Amino acid sequence: IFESILLVFIGLGLSNKLIRSWGIVALVVEVLYQMKDVCLALPKYLISAGLGLALLIIAIVLLQRRKGGE
Repeated sequence: IFESILLVFIGLGLSNKLIRSWGIVALVVEVLYQMKDVCLALPKYLISAGLGLALLIIAIVLLQRRKGGE
């Protein structure tokens, strides 16, 4: 986790968006890896409902950006 936080700070310090983004992605992956037992303990229908809701939200946001926020 230390390395990913370090990447984020280096990206912020150098104003490099790519390094900062990779640091954020690495941090999220590490946190999800550590929470895998908790996530796998959830009922399957709850996981499916959460993924479906996330996909709907992403679709709505992308459609609003495409139309110019109208």
